[in-house]
Amino acid sequence: MLRADLLRLIKCRSVLFAAAIVFVLSGRAQAAPLCGADSLTNYLSLGSCSIGGATFSNFSLVTPLPTGANAVPTNSVIVLPFNTTTSVGFQFLFDVTSTSFQLNELLFGYLASAAGFTDATISIPGATATGDGGVTAVQDLCIGGAFTPGSLSGCSAAQNANIAFAIDGDQSLSETLSFASVPLLGIVNDIAVDGGLNGNAALAGGFTNSFTVTSPVPEPATVSLVAAGIVWLMRRRRQQI
Repeated sequence: MLRADLLRLIKCRSVLFAAAIVFVLSGRAQAAPLCGADSLTNYLSLGSCSIGGATFSNFSLVTPLPTGANAVPTNSVIVLPFNTTTSVGFQFLFDVTSTSFQLNELLFGYLASAAGFTDATISIPGATATGDGGVTAVQDLCIGGAFTPGSLSGCSAAQNANIAFAIDGDQSLSETLSFASVPLLGIVNDIAVDGGLNGNAALAGGFTNSFTVTSPVPEPATVSLVAAGIVWLMRRRRQQI
């Protein structure tokens, strides 16, 4: 009798272990590769990548730029992904300076998906300006949907924006927009460094996009596996009483 119980115990544990392995491997096969440090040029052809529980895709330049604007070269922008206990995002690292009658601009977008996003932030901590120069960072958001890749159109969900800026005598270098949890975010960043008619503007260290991510709901396979284990344990305890 003891031997039979032992064999049943081993068999049940083996089945649960095998199911867990299959689930983990299938999840890994479906997951996007991890986002890594790379140039924005390479991100534009990446396809998709993941940070924590979020997936990022559809990186694309938005065209055309305003008349007279010089495009910030994408190969000079280094993308650094980050992941904290509550948020994920990217640092887009580059340095640019504009003197009088110069406008340098970076305009691109991407799509973010996760169990849920509850806010978005844009920061330009290294922005400075004198005279009539200025630095502006606009983060357009399609909250719960997506923009058409390469444009600011096509959002069928709620649309809003964060605006950070630095001008001579005033600044707001970080802005956050909070909203009800959504699984999709369309993002377009418009970073403009404008020397004005008689001024200077500079952005040292580029800018940051960050997003608060909610905890994912367990998938059905995980729930089923845990439930099977609990049922088996309850049956074993009843047999032993």
